[in-house]
Amino acid sequence: MLKKIIRRLVEERRTIIRDLNNYYKGKFPQDNHHLHDSREPQGSTDSFLLKIPHTMPQLDSEDYPNACFWTEKEWQCFVNDQTDYGNSHGKLGFICDENGNPVPKECIKKMMETAKKLWSDLYRHRYDPDTWRCIAMCTDEYYTTHMCLAFEELRLCADNWKTQALTTIRYPDWSGGL
Repeated sequence: MLKKIIRRLVEERRTIIRDLNNYYKGKFPQDNHHLHDSREPQGSTDSFLLKIPHTMPQLDSEDYPNACFWTEKEWQCFVNDQTDYGNSHGKLGFICDENGNPVPKECIKKMMETAKKLWSDLYRHRYDPDTWRCIAMCTDEYYTTHMCLAFEELRLCADNWKTQALTTIRYPDWSGGL
C-alpha cells in the first residue's frame, strides 16, 4: 500500500514538473494562461485550472506622490526609526492608500478574507507551499495578481512587495491550522 502511494506521489511530482517546464517554455497558449492539476488525467472534466488573470502594469511612484513606503527599504527605514524612538508600529502598517493613510481595519479584514479564499484554492489543488518563501512562480503569479486586482492599495509599491510582505506575515497562521 505504501509503495503504491509513493509511486503515485512520484508520478504526480513528475507531471507537475513537466507542466511547469511547459509553462515556462511557453507551450501554454498566451490567451489561456493556466496550470493543470496533475492529479487528474489530462482531458478530465474534473481537472483544475489555476486561471491567472492578465497582470496589470506596475504603478509609477511619480503618479502617487503621497503613497507611503513604495519600496520595502523605505518601510524598513521607517520601522527602524520608530523603534529607535520607542514607538510601536503595526505589522501591516505599510499598507496605505494613495494619500498615505493607513488602510482601515475593515479593508485589512477584506484582504485577509480574499487571501484565505485564494490559499484555500491552492491547498485544495495541492499548489500550496509549506512556507510562502517556497512558492512556485506560477502559483505566486496567480495569488499576487488576484490580490492586486482586488486591492489597489497593494499595487502602490515596487515589485509587489506589499502583497508578498502581507502574505509572509499572515500565511503561516493560516497554513499552520491545516
